[in-house]
Amino acid sequence: KGVVADYGCSFQEELSHSLAQLDAHVARGHDFYAMQDLIRIEIQGKNCPLYTNISRCVMDCAKHIHSCPTCSQCAEQCPICASPTPLYPFEIETFHACNRCKKAFHKACFRRAGSSCPFCLEGATVSHAVSVVQAR
Repeated sequence: KGVVADYGCSFQEELSHSLAQLDAHVARGHDFYAMQDLIRIEIQGKNCPLYTNISRCVMDCAKHIHSCPTCSQCAEQCPICASPTPLYPFEIETFHACNRCKKAFHKACFRRAGSSCPFCLEGATVSHAVSVVQAR
């Protein structure tokens, strides 16, 4: 929802229609799911109508974002592997963002880097070097 709105894409209208099919609290985002919703999904699994509706909405949005020249601008590249394959925040299986600087990485690349952000480490090294120079 945020990507489409942030980039001013015309898919917003279609997305609003899809979200209107969901309960209002569910359409607001995963932070607003009720415990009852989660229990229902856990018990019923993929047969749960809520799971089916959410999955359909997510797949429709992901398909759109990948193919839309406007929305695909939200893609990032992994600086560790420099893969040309775009990274999207909604691809939770493969996407990782540094908690501190928010730089995007593949989860696997981030783990191979010792689960430490090379940009934050570089900044810490530079900061440390400056403080050593100042101490002299």
